[in-house]
Amino acid sequence: MTRKGKYQYGTIDVLDLHNIDVSNLQIGKAQQMAGKAALEYIETAVKLAQQNRINALCTASINKEAIKLAGARVPGHTEILANLTNTKEVTMLLISGNIRVFHVTIHMPLSKVPSLITKESVLETIKLAYDSLRSLGMADPKIAVAGLNPHASDGGLFGSEEKEKIAPAVEAANKEGIKASGPIPPDTVFVRANKGEFDAVVAMYHD
Repeated sequence: MTRKGKYQYGTIDVLDLHNIDVSNLQIGKAQQMAGKAALEYIETAVKLAQQNRINALCTASINKEAIKLAGARVPGHTEILANLTNTKEVTMLLISGNIRVFHVTIHMPLSKVPSLITKESVLETIKLAYDSLRSLGMADPKIAVAGLNPHASDGGLFGSEEKEKIAPAVEAANKEGIKASGPIPPDTVFVRANKGEFDAVVAMYHD
């Protein structure tokens, strides 16, 4: 924010919380001090938005090891912002060109992902994706739902999550009037989305 309270082209306004001891800052090393500062900047930005003193918040990269050293109970921006705003239903949206990806699970080891893929969690993410796309101006968005296993399990050869959890969630979404398709093999769904066949993809895990 500038002194006049308005953005001026060509300037970058910096709010310094004076929470870093530069003499003890070790470049390239995760530190408790830096993690604590990062958390304080995020919290301050959220408060400024809630007070209508800023119009938007754009996050930069944070070092998850550093914020853990500082006592963070959650691993990433998505969860931190959810906690600070008391938001219960959240997901992550990544956008690159024509590809928009919503995630059923976010920051966690891949070994834990299958246990968190349920009909309820997939359906909730499809609904969040649908509502988000409509808020972006899409009147009737088309959503692809990716499988969890290679080739979306190939009829059960590589797992049962598609048949037992993901497909029922897609069916339930369609019954609620949402145009959802899937489960679609992850190795092809993004190509199809990039060509414009779908407005977004619901993926089962981050990255």
